[in-house]
Amino acid sequence: MEAALFEPSGLIRQAQKSSLADEIWNTGSCVFSDDHGTDVHHVIDDGSLIHRIPWKKGATLAEICQSYIDHNNSRYPIPIIVFDGYGSGPTTKDHVHERRSKGVTGTHISFKDSTPFKSKKDIFLANGENKQNFINILCNKMDNEGFISLQAAADADVLIASTAVRYASCYPTVVVGEDTDVLILLLFHAEENSKPLFFQSDKIRKSKDATSDDVIQSGQSALVILYGGETGESLDQLRYRKFNHKVLTNSLSCVHVQSLPPTSEAASQHCKRAYYQIQEWTNDSVHMFSPSDWGWVLQGKSLCPIRTILPPAPNNLLHVIRCKCKSGCDTRRCTCRKKR
Repeated sequence: MEAALFEPSGLIRQAQKSSLADEIWNTGSCVFSDDHGTDVHHVIDDGSLIHRIPWKKGATLAEICQSYIDHNNSRYPIPIIVFDGYGSGPTTKDHVHERRSKGVTGTHISFKDSTPFKSKKDIFLANGENKQNFINILCNKMDNEGFISLQAAADADVLIASTAVRYASCYPTVVVGEDTDVLILLLFHAEENSKPLFFQSDKIRKSKDATSDDVIQSGQSALVILYGGETGESLDQLRYRKFNHKVLTNSLSCVHVQSLPPTSEAASQHCKRAYYQIQEWTNDSVHMFSPSDWGWVLQGKSLCPIRTILPPAPNNLLHVIRCKCKSGCDTRRCTCRKKR
């Protein structure tokens, strides 16, 4: 029994709440209608909000806060944002925070709204004090913009549900979030004679923003499949295997590079460019991305794709490349690529 309740790490075994949510959705019609007039109030779960907006390195915390304000202004006529609390006292949700952070605790940083952001977002937010201080700044700026921001002492699920039920007594209300716990609380606390009360999954993204490492890993896995790779095979291993096959079966004097899968580094740059393009098409906050972080380099006045940041071959191999040129290798008549 004990082994079933706890994971080997010592954390409480995580419930598969998504399965419960699926069963609830399947019990009847869950069609959401936007036709409820202009007085619809949206109660927004900060767990669905905080991780959605990308943070651009070098932007001040005030500029980052403004991106959250712009995001809400463009989507919700009357938003009420409810935040979790991250005080120093112990709570029953500490084990949940430990699971989410995977044991990583970011360094505490002293900052204000004019401080430029130079860290990684997930590491910065892994420190509870950093997260709490950022939420304090964000709430203050949202209040100045006429938003309604609320903060729980710890976990915000109950506050989200109670706030939604309270507003639903007077106005059509929509809860925007992803947490099954909030859905269950709404079903329990909802009042029969209230205005329409809906639980709406986020339309943009159902997980935190992908890091470049996430993008590269997923993209390379997709390329391995597209090039006919085997399960567990890396892109460089596949490239090497394809090269050997062509050498053994090809009667030509050389194997053309373009006939092989890309190197892992070249693919990494391509995957980042593809992700950036998708953000341009789908994300209103794409201005928070810098192309130079996603596979592009500024040359003069133009953005050019980064082919790779690695040399064409190891230095010890480049040093032994020889050709039949009696002078320099600067002309196209030279068959080697060392000088090109």
